[in-house]
Amino acid sequence: MDIALNQIAPEMAATYVVTTTRNIERQLSRREPRPGVLFSQYYRRAVCSRVCGSPVEGVRADLVHAARNGLAWFETRGEPRSRPRDVWEMRQVAGLLAAYGSSEEHVRLDGLPSSRWYHPPKKELEASALAYRLFNRFLLVGEVAPEDAIALEDQLAESGMHPIRSQVIAPIELCLSAIGHCDARDFEQGWEMLTTAFATVAQHGEFARRFEGLLDPMALGLLAIARRQGLLTTLSSPYAPVELLTATAVDEAPPPVGAA
Repeated sequence: MDIALNQIAPEMAATYVVTTTRNIERQLSRREPRPGVLFSQYYRRAVCSRVCGSPVEGVRADLVHAARNGLAWFETRGEPRSRPRDVWEMRQVAGLLAAYGSSEEHVRLDGLPSSRWYHPPKKELEASALAYRLFNRFLLVGEVAPEDAIALEDQLAESGMHPIRSQVIAPIELCLSAIGHCDARDFEQGWEMLTTAFATVAQHGEFARRFEGLLDPMALGLLAIARRQGLLTTLSSPYAPVELLTATAVDEAPPPVGAA
């Protein structure tokens, strides 16, 4: 790639491509592959392959596999115990399903109990969890209820979340509302806020040395929804490149249930 997305070097990414490929093959040879493992390994191989300059078709295929295994993982998880469940994983799965999923998968996503992907509840994470619930619901109904938008604003104000982290959450509602109102200008403003904040986290923040800093599936999913709803935009970002959206994801995937 022409730019460094974060501090994971191409040499390290290449090593992970080999490792994840081996792990995927091992899982697929099992009588009952574990969807949680496949989700993480397909996702890591996708983002690392992209760093290494692999063809976009292969990266896209791995992201599709990650999306479907991530949903299956959430659906088959048992009740939470002592190990925390990372709310960020919903950002990954939901964003990828928005980009590549079917309407049936969107229904299944929205129907997941929150405990499958967020536990235990924490004050500083409540705004993130609410934003992802709004996103999942939008995939079905095509709008954000005013009371939900207000609730998210209140949660962000009260959460005590670091300002940079809040900036990768707050624009989600702005983007969704703009799509619902077919407002390209507001969508572009919100999307650029989102990707700019994500770049800061990826390059200088908590994701500087992590796979999560190589791609923002939420920004990619928002871009796919906007394009499906007819918003004419030329937006793209190194963290959500438009070339990862297939013709199917952009042109043929069903609009949200209830959308005009």
